[in-house]
Amino acid sequence: MSQQSSSVRVWARWATMLVAAAGVVIAWYLTELHIQAQVGQTVGGPLCEPGGTLDCEMAIHSEYAFFADIPISLLGVAFYIGVLMLTLFDTEKIRQSSRPFRPAAISATLFGAGVIYSMYLAGVSAFELETFCPFCAMLYGANIIGLITTSLWAGAGPHRLLLKQIKSPKKVFNGYTGLFAIAFGVALIAGASVAETEIDQRDGDDTPVPTAEQGEPEQFDPNDYRVPDAPAKGAGADAPVHIVEFSNFACGFCAQLAVVMDRLVEEHGDLVRLEYRFFPGHDEAPHRAARAGVCAEQQGQFWEMADLLYRESPNFGPDQILDYGEQLNLDADEFEQCVDSDETRRRVDRDLGDGQGLGIRGTPTFFINGQQYSGMMPYEQLEEIVLQAAEQ
Repeated sequence: MSQQSSSVRVWARWATMLVAAAGVVIAWYLTELHIQAQVGQTVGGPLCEPGGTLDCEMAIHSEYAFFADIPISLLGVAFYIGVLMLTLFDTEKIRQSSRPFRPAAISATLFGAGVIYSMYLAGVSAFELETFCPFCAMLYGANIIGLITTSLWAGAGPHRLLLKQIKSPKKVFNGYTGLFAIAFGVALIAGASVAETEIDQRDGDDTPVPTAEQGEPEQFDPNDYRVPDAPAKGAGADAPVHIVEFSNFACGFCAQLAVVMDRLVEEHGDLVRLEYRFFPGHDEAPHRAARAGVCAEQQGQFWEMADLLYRESPNFGPDQILDYGEQLNLDADEFEQCVDSDETRRRVDRDLGDGQGLGIRGTPTFFINGQQYSGMMPYEQLEEIVLQAAEQ
């Protein structure tokens, strides 16, 4: 091997290390956006404007953002950490070897698979979601660059390496692939644990508090947030306590709050009227779920559909939504036409626009006799607020 060729491989190895490190950072940022979505916050940030051309929210809430209920961004973090570990175990002797089973060759194959998956996701973004996630695109680019640098590091094209690996599959499962698998698994478990801890902490931080600066709850005119056609349960329209919730079926904390609200209505149904308004964001999947709620309400089964959607979140594909209608024995043709109708879209968009006009940026957000609260609330605290409102 020439000295020039050896120096190229050394440079390519360091370049691969930088690409993998950048991939870890970007993939974890996307995981942070997943956490925002999980706690009911509007997904946003630099380069991401909900409802715009650069819309991370649509990608995050999409059914394509998960693999076996795991965010693919978290899988990406583990993937890049695994490759990063492979770059650390390299010597001059290994670089001079022509064997297609060394760290460089294995990394090239991994990045090759990453490029293929990136092409698939890019197609989904362009033709299915019809929006652009800039941070996702950064990872697509990282995979392409990684494929180039690992090929230079290995000293052979990825297709040649792959062909040799296919011819000797048993040799592929060596210490280096084992190292990648261990690093991937440990990183995935650790990443999931950190993400879960952050969600729990934000759950505690999101306990509803008054929104006014001086500690006094901001008072809203009920006419600003109540509409006559909102799905409702509990007491009548003139109940002493009315709760109007802006919610999203894709929001984990909304699902938890729904259980609390159900208990409240069950125990104080003579005092409380609960009204539901849709705030799904601009992503098609949660928006489709909201439309399913509208259409189920037209057939008298909104709350049954709401429970089902919260339970099945985020599985809101077109076929899945129709299946939920079948589970509730809804009229299939009427339900399907309703979900896809422009009228139903306008109904959901009206609620969404009203919520944005009230300054709502995340779910769940709810109003109790004109006072605004946001986030998950324990039952005892909610009950105390309701009973005080009833006395007043």
